Amino acid sequence: MIWIDFKAVKVSSADSNPDIGTPDKIIDLINQGYFYLAYIFVYYEETENGLKFVKNDDNEFVKLYFLKDISSTFRRNPKNQLQVNISAKPEKRSRAEFINILFEKITESHKRQIEISKKALKEIEEGELLNKLLAENEKQEQQIKKI
Repeated sequence: MIWIDFKAVKVSSADSNPDIGTPDKIIDLINQGYFYLAYIFVYYEETENGLKFVKNDDNEFVKLYFLKDISSTFRRNPKNQLQVNISAKPEKRSRAEFINILFEKITESHKRQIEISKKALKEIEEGELLNKLLAENEKQEQQIKKI
């Protein structure tokens, strides 16, 4: 079976990093028997009457690639969405190699989130931010009472 995801990309945003789905969705699709997971990108620009399909930097109206061949620069963001720069070139690999790199990216993302959370918890535990906020609140309350 094949699963296809269409993405429309505004050419003025050609350096964007669109969401391409969650790792959970990709894992579910593979578990459901979808062997080919394909992305089809079309490019457009706004016109006075709506939009017009245009060619990308490679002089093509459409860019198609299988998810397994996604650029190794893709990442998982904190919202559990996979993202890849629209200009990144696909890299040929087997589906097993893709599954391995997918889990590497998921692991890297969770580790980044853990470090961010540890830093935030340390700042909370130190109380500096809380004390500063309470002091500012007190100052504002006093100003309001004077009015």
